Amino acid sequence: MKKILILIVLAALYLHFFPESVASKKWHQLTADAKAWFAGVTDTNIRLKADKIYRDLQNEFDSFTAGEQVFLSEITRSRDTVTAFYTDFCLTGKLNPRFHSVNQDKVCNKIEEYSNLL
Repeated sequence: MKKILILIVLAALYLHFFPESVASKKWHQLTADAKAWFAGVTDTNIRLKADKIYRDLQNEFDSFTAGEQVFLSEITRSRDTVTAFYTDFCLTGKLNPRFHSVNQDKVCNKIEEYSNLL
């Protein structure tokens, strides 16, 4: 019993004098992950479902090639990928090599309609 008490005191002293130890870093990472998870679960903002853009553009798939359709489905898997595509190509005006310029304009215009929900 005395040895266990000594080990507890030594562990407490170690954690007290070395606050940036591995245990402390893991604790901070764990709390950050927990805060991010709770923020995602309790988010009450109205958000865009990423596949809404894909479903809206299905009527115009006759002008898209099969590769462009696959790439569009990759883009619209999550809001993060839609936002990344929008900021990288739509806002900057750069052309994406996987889209024809006309089709990229269609995609950018559709994302622009929902940009306030991203």
